[in-house]
Amino acid sequence: MGTLRLWHVSAGGTRALMLGPLAVDEASRKLGVGAALIGHALAIARQRGHGAVILLGDAPYYARFGFTTEKTGELRLPGPFERDRLLGLELREGALDAAWGMIAASGALPKTKAPRASRMLRPVPHAA
Repeated sequence: MGTLRLWHVSAGGTRALMLGPLAVDEASRKLGVGAALIGHALAIARQRGHGAVILLGDAPYYARFGFTTEKTGELRLPGPFERDRLLGLELREGALDAAWGMIAASGALPKTKAPRASRMLRPVPHAA
């Protein structure tokens, strides 16, 4: 139905997660699958103690989850990108205060195991 990936990244020494890609099968769109995946991913990130999540995406869609451009103005990505699409969400207040420079994969490994997805996600009811 859908997939979402979180990557460990560094921005000027600030550790964060990069969200993306998020993809939902065309037949499952408009059913809340993307929102459920994002909600689940953010809950696990908080549970694991991560401070922030960064992404490149549509601000109107991601704003409902709390993502903004407020603290991403000093961040860069390799290659061209639209600055107003670089969004951040602090899971811990102040986590992006010192974030600056090029966002680069850090290759960090998770410290703990995430709860099994089958226990966290519930099926999305299909509209008849």
